Amino acid sequence: PTPTELPTNFPPVIRDYFENQNGTNGLLVGSVVLVLIILIAAVLKGLSQYPIVGHIFAGVRLAVCALITASVYKLFRKSVTNVTSFALFLLAFVFVTVGGVSPVFIVLGAAIVGLAWGGLKKC
Repeated sequence: PTPTELPTNFPPVIRDYFENQNGTNGLLVGSVVLVLIILIAAVLKGLSQYPIVGHIFAGVRLAVCALITASVYKLFRKSVTNVTSFALFLLAFVFVTVGGVSPVFIVLGAAIVGLAWGGLKKC
């Protein structure tokens, strides 16, 4: 799609609002959202002195952790399909957790391995 076209699976209300506006509406909405985030951050900073706010954020952190874990589990089940992919997964996991290698290098290395692996499969 071009920059002003939205995928066809977007709800019609959103598509009608944003299409053919040359990004003006997107810029407006993005600016309003940014201002709202700044205002919410200022309010939360002022409320951070209350213990209940700390408890609320502890609960939110647990919920976010659960959501990330569920997403990782789904991604793992789709991606790790054989012994070789499991070995590559373990290697990357060990490099990041034990070796302290930057995830950027892991992703770049995985892209190179995937390219080479895909190229070898076609031969």
